[in-house]
Amino acid sequence: MSNTRLLSFLTALALVVAACGSEAAIESTATTDAVEGEATETTAAPDVAAEDPEEEPEPEEAGPCEHPYGTDFVCELTAADDYLIGVSLQQQKANFWVAVKNGSTDAAVRAAAADPTFADANSEDDKQLNDVKNMLAAGIDGLVLGATNSGSAVGIAEEAIDAGIPVVAVALQIGDPATFGGQHVYEGTLALVTNDDKDMGARAAAFVEQVAADADGPLNIVILAGTPGTSNATLRNEGFIEALEEKGIEHEVTNEQTGRFKREDAKVACDNMLAADDSIDLIYSHSDEMTIGCVTSMENAGRTDIPVASIGGNTEGIALVAEGKVLGTVCQKPATMGAVATQLIIRHLNGEDIPAEPFFYATPAITADNLEDCVPEW
Repeated sequence: MSNTRLLSFLTALALVVAACGSEAAIESTATTDAVEGEATETTAAPDVAAEDPEEEPEPEEAGPCEHPYGTDFVCELTAADDYLIGVSLQQQKANFWVAVKNGSTDAAVRAAAADPTFADANSEDDKQLNDVKNMLAAGIDGLVLGATNSGSAVGIAEEAIDAGIPVVAVALQIGDPATFGGQHVYEGTLALVTNDDKDMGARAAAFVEQVAADADGPLNIVILAGTPGTSNATLRNEGFIEALEEKGIEHEVTNEQTGRFKREDAKVACDNMLAADDSIDLIYSHSDEMTIGCVTSMENAGRTDIPVASIGGNTEGIALVAEGKVLGTVCQKPATMGAVATQLIIRHLNGEDIPAEPFFYATPAITADNLEDCVPEW
């Protein structure tokens, strides 16, 4: 090998050794820094990874918007103006309607609209009408109506419609189902946000199958009904009875009394039904709130052996199922109702086209075997 070629080889070898030594030094420094947890300034090594597209980190995808209100809730919604929404509720003392109110407030806050203005009708048709008139005079931009009565709600909705104010019905429909049919969106209103009451009645009927399997003859069933004239009570009865017939469950409804969706009224109704009949095979309750009052009545009468099929999914109702005092319940989501109803008003005011249809959500049947499927909202 000539001296020139030997010199070139040794020079190249020295460069390689020097480069390897630099990389080792950098790696050693990084390792030491990581172990000691101290920030140390070093000369940055060439970003070799940046030259290789396959090793570049992929951009992070935006995570789903976190909210508890189901697929109809638009988490990125922002109000285009400081909209004021009036929310007229059947009553504000009952846990169910408190949850509707909370969901409505949360939706408005998330969208940066004004805090809604609320009115408690105290289950009085005339008061609800006056409440809505006062809201209209105060200049609300939209109305969420949780009616005291489906029939009387027509005149109340017309007041808002005539004033050019969008209306969304929440929890129960506007218009008597005997006249308009079930889950009806009243003409001129924006939408109906509720659960499928007839379907929930049918789901409650499934709890009866085991009771029927152990019975010698037709079941003696009594019904603890919701407020007369409300679509909820009408449709939950229809769904329950139709499902019993479809399942071939022999039964006879021997008594039906209203608890007006209140635990105190339900206790009185159950007191009466228990006193009148010592051979009840099953109690069907339209609401957990009423079921709670009825269970108290049963305990006082020493009749806790009577199975109860319920609808509601509230905290106390789920607890009664867990304790074996109730066969099962059907999960409702009143906070979801209030949130979605309020959002629909905001979306409409923002210029979005809202389909005039019922907005439903999943209402699973809950027994002691799947309690985790219902996170109570009330």
